[in-house]
Amino acid sequence: MIGAGTGDEPMDRFLVVACVRCGRTKGVESDQKTFKCPTCGHNNAIAQLKVYGQTDDPAHLPALIATVQTTRDGGEEEYYASVEEVRQKQEAKLASSDDLDLREVRTVVNKKERLEQGVQLLGADGNTFSEEELVELMLKLDLKDYAQEVDRWIGYLMVKDIIYEPKAGLYGLV
Repeated sequence: MIGAGTGDEPMDRFLVVACVRCGRTKGVESDQKTFKCPTCGHNNAIAQLKVYGQTDDPAHLPALIATVQTTRDGGEEEYYASVEEVRQKQEAKLASSDDLDLREVRTVVNKKERLEQGVQLLGADGNTFSEEELVELMLKLDLKDYAQEVDRWIGYLMVKDIIYEPKAGLYGLV
């Protein structure tokens, strides 16, 4: 659970586990009992799952999840091929992110809520988005401090079941 204080401190431990039904890897908080798979919808009891990795730093969580999923999916060649495909799609989509109407989201005082609402717009209608697009969104929402720690906030959004990584380097709404 995200800690006390300003509300921006992450909790101490994150685990990487995989859904027993479809095999999709997911980052979870160590004190969670269950999680619903964003891919197939199966409810998984965490105590019964193999832990593939763990970290205290939420900024490391997305890379750890990607590494575990890549290993489970068949290796680095497929991963790097998909990364190149993602980069090509990112270039085409960067211009389209200017089309978002962020006026209402900019009025939200709480930074986390502003980020979460912005991500909902970015991923609307099943659209996927890249880390670069998320940074651009953060800057447009006056979240410069968040943009400097984008990996940490991707980890936060994944653990909160707001986003998932359907393909290497691309994120979508759960």
